[in-house]
Amino acid sequence: MVTPEGLIFFWHFLSMNDIINKMIPEYQPDPKRLVQLRRWMMVMGGIYVLAGSIAFLMSAEFVSLLFLKINIGADVYSYRALLTAVKVWGSYVSVIGASVLIGSRKPLRHVGLVWLVIATETMGAAGDVWLSSLGHVNRAIVLPGIPFHLITAGLGVLFLRRATSSRKEEGF
Repeated sequence: MVTPEGLIFFWHFLSMNDIINKMIPEYQPDPKRLVQLRRWMMVMGGIYVLAGSIAFLMSAEFVSLLFLKINIGADVYSYRALLTAVKVWGSYVSVIGASVLIGSRKPLRHVGLVWLVIATETMGAAGDVWLSSLGHVNRAIVLPGIPFHLITAGLGVLFLRRATSSRKEEGF
């Protein structure tokens, strides 16, 4: 049951938080360190939107000829399944890319998106290694992409650590 005394205490608690928040200066991170993270987010978001759009618009025959070793005599259902999977993947990647592009305005508020891209790139490298070891993909096309995945993930971790370390150095 809510009593008037409880409401008064709650009101004083809220006003005390306002007073404390006014006493603590607003944290302003070093803009030089944020520029690297912001640029990385914009580049990765652009790559994701572009890759997702291409994958969404691309036909199943192109995917099968370029990446996969599918028999020419595969039935129509295999091609439809492949086309559907590529379109779903393309839409996921496009949404992630658009979110990262929007989040690049204030990178420290959207650290979760940075970690999502880092995890996606790491799993992309692991997936490429796994699929090429099984012989499901053309190794000449997939294996050169593994260093790209690992370098972009590593740069994301590096820029994120630089942007957040400025916060720790200032005592926040």
